[in-house]
Amino acid sequence: MPKQCQNCGSLWGDDSRFCGDCGTPLRSAAPRREVAGAGVPAPLLWLMDLCPGAFKPLVLIASLAAIAFALMALWLAVFILQMGAMISAFAIGGAGVMVYWTALGWLLYGYICVPVEAMCEFQSKHWMALVMASVVPAALFLMLMKAAAGR
Repeated sequence: MPKQCQNCGSLWGDDSRFCGDCGTPLRSAAPRREVAGAGVPAPLLWLMDLCPGAFKPLVLIASLAAIAFALMALWLAVFILQMGAMISAFAIGGAGVMVYWTALGWLLYGYICVPVEAMCEFQSKHWMALVMASVVPAALFLMLMKAAAGR
């Protein structure tokens, strides 16, 4: 479809970018593209930007499975701590925390990968989310450990 100059009305071919008569840039009548996220509520767009892995089924399932494994490891660490084997409890608890951070990295990065790869791409909002998602459960875990050690 030929392009028409908005200034002088001359017709030019599809591959022309400027009018050969007056030099005005030619615009094509290309269809308008839909803006990404149109019609999506702002809080959901914010969450999709912060945590893209939550909207990818494979990443979400793998992350939830890893978080479940981490919770079982932490529960086992508390159980072993009750028996008095502190070094074993800390080793198992540390492994649980590492698996938990890996799962959070997948959710925040959007892909299943090595945690270092995900964390190298993090922006400040991702680091803040990772810290908050670690501090709150850690505080709950420490309260649980205190209750278990106090028996």
